[in-house]
Amino acid sequence: MRVIADHYPHAVGRTALLCHVWHCYDSVLPVRPGPDSDSAARRAVTALRETASQWDARLCGLVNVDGDSSLDPLLTAAGRPGPRAVTGSSSAGATRR
Repeated sequence: MRVIADHYPHAVGRTALLCHVWHCYDSVLPVRPGPDSDSAARRAVTALRETASQWDARLCGLVNVDGDSSLDPLLTAAGRPGPRAVTGSSSAGATRR
């Protein structure tokens, strides 16, 4: 995909583990609001990273999470991968490996 080549050239031709589909501009993580929301987001990010490591993925992350959503700060606090690549009105966070 062109956006990966433009923003993450080290991942071209390598395994990538990304959530959802790139052309959907409102990816969500089903986390209920409340005192455990941050731990649920943290567990999801940890599971994503662990799976990416097992697959030797050069890129992993959540794509097209609205930066103004209530999910964004939860993912940031959970160590959501960065840097972000701006693609339209949303962003993609991914970890280099």
